[in-house]
Amino acid sequence: MSSDRRYSYRSAAIAFALGLGCFVFAWFGATAVAAAGFQSVMVAAETNVEIEATADDVWPLLFNRSSWMTSFVSRETLEGRAGAVGEVARVQTRQGNRQGSRIEETLVLEPGRRLVVGVRNDPDSDPNNLYSVFGDYRISTLVEGRVAVRFSVYIDQKVAVRARDLPALRVQLRDATKAKIEGDLVRLKETLEAD
Repeated sequence: MSSDRRYSYRSAAIAFALGLGCFVFAWFGATAVAAAGFQSVMVAAETNVEIEATADDVWPLLFNRSSWMTSFVSRETLEGRAGAVGEVARVQTRQGNRQGSRIEETLVLEPGRRLVVGVRNDPDSDPNNLYSVFGDYRISTLVEGRVAVRFSVYIDQKVAVRARDLPALRVQLRDATKAKIEGDLVRLKETLEAD
């Protein structure tokens, strides 16, 4: 990975961690996208779930999401140390019959409390699908043996669409994302509480 891209991810992670959220997408890759004639569709979604489990039970499942995230198949470390800030991994995904992959970098790591990942398209899998995503998982202990997990997602999807169609597309992407992450966290809860 080039040092420029790594610098961009780290700068974006700092801005994200400071609560600037979607602002980072205004500059993240904007020049290349504008030159290609794509529009940027930016959305944010967040959901929470309470789980009868400890933070220590939840934490490992944030890295191996195959048991509860339907689109997640596997994760392979490409650079850095697995489970550490700076790790770059290829995540194999599945959407219906379509398989692909994405690149995921661990940006913020507070074991048992918080994981922030930066996600982008894998040029080896689908070089024309341009997007960047920041996922922020937060675990809070409510009482002994019970936690709340909050998952926030910030997406910047590059699409070839007329400007007048952007508002409707933004609503569609936001609603689909919210439904997906709500379903994922319900499955995480079911996975942990079934044990």
